Amino acid sequence: MKEIIYNHDGLKDEDITDTVIRIKGLIINDNNILIADQNGGFQFPGGHLEKNETFEECLKREILEETGISLDDSEFTKPFMKVKFMNRLKKYLFKIGR
Repeated sequence: MKEIIYNHDGLKDEDITDTVIRIKGLIINDNNILIADQNGGFQFPGGHLEKNETFEECLKREILEETGISLDDSEFTKPFMKVKFMNRLKKYLFKIGR
């Protein structure tokens, strides 16, 4: 499986304070690829993995929510790409008044 890592801040694994897993699906039907509009941009349908949810359950749920398409297990193939975003939550301190 191909892995792409985005680490714009030069973080090490021990610097990571937040992990978000998103599952996306590549849906091909009659040589047409389904993409979703999100805030004026395009991406594959999918979304955040919920607690105690498998990748397959997440993908089925998200695709149904976003497109109305119901998938069954026979329509899945193996994952082909993993994208890792390395993030650190930023904490801000605001002082109000004097």
